[in-house]
Amino acid sequence: AGDIDLIEGANITITPDDIGNTITIAAAGGGDITGVSADDGLTGGGTDGDVGLAVGAGDGIAVAADDISVVAAAIAGAGLADDGANDLAIVTGAGLEVAADTLQLTVPYQDGSAYDDAFVNEGQTDGVTADMVVPDVVSSLDGVANDAGDIDLIEGANITITPDDIGNTITIAAAGGGDITGVSALEVAADTLQLTAAYENGSAHDARFVNEGQADAITVAMITPDMVSSLDGVSNDGGGIDLVEGSNVTITPNDAGNTITIAASDPADGDWTVSGNDVYSAVSGNVGIGTSSPARKLHVSDVLRLEPVADFPSSPSDGDICVKGASGSRHIYCYLNGSWVQLDPSARRTEETQ
Repeated sequence: AGDIDLIEGANITITPDDIGNTITIAAAGGGDITGVSADDGLTGGGTDGDVGLAVGAGDGIAVAADDISVVAAAIAGAGLADDGANDLAIVTGAGLEVAADTLQLTVPYQDGSAYDDAFVNEGQTDGVTADMVVPDVVSSLDGVANDAGDIDLIEGANITITPDDIGNTITIAAAGGGDITGVSALEVAADTLQLTAAYENGSAHDARFVNEGQADAITVAMITPDMVSSLDGVSNDGGGIDLVEGSNVTITPNDAGNTITIAASDPADGDWTVSGNDVYSAVSGNVGIGTSSPARKLHVSDVLRLEPVADFPSSPSDGDICVKGASGSRHIYCYLNGSWVQLDPSARRTEETQ
């Protein structure tokens, strides 16, 4: 319930202002700085009188009035130099340049044209010669050539063709007469140039050059002459290989269609008849599979597999049988009297006609 008085100490004045609701407290005298120390990078200082500080210049640092600068020539290491304006500049060698403050490859090294004389470009006409490719090459098969493409062997009448990619063979057999025991597979093993890693050795230009093992990298126009490796062990570098007709065999080459048709010329033995894409028994009796004494038109002495189908056929007839449905929910159906009837015992049902 009493007042609190502010008392002026030494060198202090107190000025109350009741109207402005303020109290001003001021120091009547000034204090002295007892000392100034020069810390790291500075010199000078002191404890009395006028005191000054100076910046200490080290290696690569220049100190002038109101200015501190770096001496570029003094700090330029390997690959750097003073550009004459006290700025650091990169010293570039072959294939490098500085553009817009960016260190980069020159245009020939960026697009790979600097290596045109060292590597084969993709699509370069006649860039790959026969000497660069192993093994030996063959230009055609019985007069049929397809630059860097496949030659298809087509089964003619009474001929079966069995390719074996693993064994590098093609077996051609005459169904009614003598057999051709085998024709080796066609093989081209490209021994292409390997580009090394980075722009210095060209690996950055994989899209421009051909790498070892790069599938489909060499086009027809790049190879001279036309190339096929061998046929059943027969090779003729740069030349053709002729297929010779043996007994009961006719050979029909089709260069435009890139095919060779090999057919057995002797007559069929009368057991089966080929009609277009169909084949049927030419005898009036029964057909046995796994049995020599068939009791029905078709007698299978083992397990008969019906490949499952997703939907019923579009034009069914009475007696058609199929296995239909997704894996885990398939059933056996028979088409009878205008509808599909489920045959397996698990929930027999009739499907509407498809």
